[in-house]
Amino acid sequence: MKKALSIAATVLFVSFLHENISGQVSDHSEEQISFDVDYASFRGAEGTLNLEIYLLVSRAEFDFVEVNGEYASKHSIDVQLISNDSLIAGDSWERVDRTDDPGTVLSTQLLPDFTAFSVQPGAYDLVVTFKDLNTKITGVRNLNIVINSFGKNELVISDLEFATAITETDKSGIFTKYARDIVPNAALIYGIEIPVLYLYCEIYNFSENGEEESDKYQVEYSITDLNGVEIINPSPKVYEKPGSSSIEMGGLSVVSLQSRGYYFRIKVTDLATGIIATRSKKFFVYKPGDVQAVTDFDEQFPSGIYGMLEGIYAEMTLEELDEEWNMMKILGTKAEKNLFKKSDEAGKRKVMATFWNAREGVISREIFIERASIAIQKWSGLRPGWKTDRGRIIITYGRPDEIEREPHGMSSRPYEVWRYFDLEGGVEFVFVDKQGFSDFELVHSNARNELHDYNWTRWIQVSGSRQGAEIGR
Repeated sequence: MKKALSIAATVLFVSFLHENISGQVSDHSEEQISFDVDYASFRGAEGTLNLEIYLLVSRAEFDFVEVNGEYASKHSIDVQLISNDSLIAGDSWERVDRTDDPGTVLSTQLLPDFTAFSVQPGAYDLVVTFKDLNTKITGVRNLNIVINSFGKNELVISDLEFATAITETDKSGIFTKYARDIVPNAALIYGIEIPVLYLYCEIYNFSENGEEESDKYQVEYSITDLNGVEIINPSPKVYEKPGSSSIEMGGLSVVSLQSRGYYFRIKVTDLATGIIATRSKKFFVYKPGDVQAVTDFDEQFPSGIYGMLEGIYAEMTLEELDEEWNMMKILGTKAEKNLFKKSDEAGKRKVMATFWNAREGVISREIFIERASIAIQKWSGLRPGWKTDRGRIIITYGRPDEIEREPHGMSSRPYEVWRYFDLEGGVEFVFVDKQGFSDFELVHSNARNELHDYNWTRWIQVSGSRQGAEIGR
């Protein structure tokens, strides 16, 4: 339980895209407190994950009451993490904000906040409630989130935390990590007052070969528009590996960008192995001088995520739509595939936007594209990487937690065993290079609706029967 805390000193004076962007104090006419929520997960101890939850609310959302010549607002925050209708973790606390003159309180003055839980990977309902303790007005946000584990044998980047500032400190506060105060930006909005997008993330599973020349890694930032067109790409930086893991703190100026949505992308290359890991996250730029651009954006994307997706697909050619759908349908249902097949060009765009909207909180188009890019980069050869069995599995389930690789032997074929510790209670996929062209085919899995062949070891032998596989239901 957090103690009540005066937070006037932690107010962020920033411009942001909310309904009360005019800068006037909210009159609570809708009887609901508006606030922003973001989250990121990082590797924890003994197989757990550290789930950090970031909050941002305007000072103007609360009423200030005079007490002994001073004005103060007081609000409570309650955060609950729920799975299968059971409370997994929770936290609640109070905050006090003071001012000499409530007339100087503007909606552009924001209060950041934070809590964290140690959790297991899985799907959760994140429920956050703000309550004005003077007026009893509340606001509730309910997010469906999926927390994935980070494998142990493949280079991987944690979730990205976006921040308004990163500063050195010799004190420990709620935003402090590694002697830095990292002030989170749960609104994910930048502009004139916040011209630099700061980020924090962690990098896991560097190779450790001890060779000085190759014991380094490269970090590259970039920003793209919602169609994936690169806009900003500064020179990469090279660092010495501090060990098998590292932290990354940095930033990019986004003040030159127009008001609209973008993706921030980080790419890490292990220079000892050439293995690459990427992670990306969406953010928004708002500048008062771009009022028409913001209006155009709102008109183009009036329905949130669905509207954004419609806007993305509206800019794509029919050939590009079909090409992306061919990969998307790996995740699709029979009904979705039939509907797309029967649709005209306009209908296809709607089917594709609806496809991702229906999967919000489970998998996004961003994550899908990242997974498909991995497949294309790693396994393209006789056919595109996303068409390979390994490509399909990584697109469907993400990166495995563990990969066991066995090379070619005198009388055996090379094979790989992928393990997912938190999928369906633990599953594995076995791939064998049957033809000797490095095109590993799936021969067995104990996952639902995948190929079952518990005599799969026969595929490793150079000769033997090839009968007996079945599809599990």
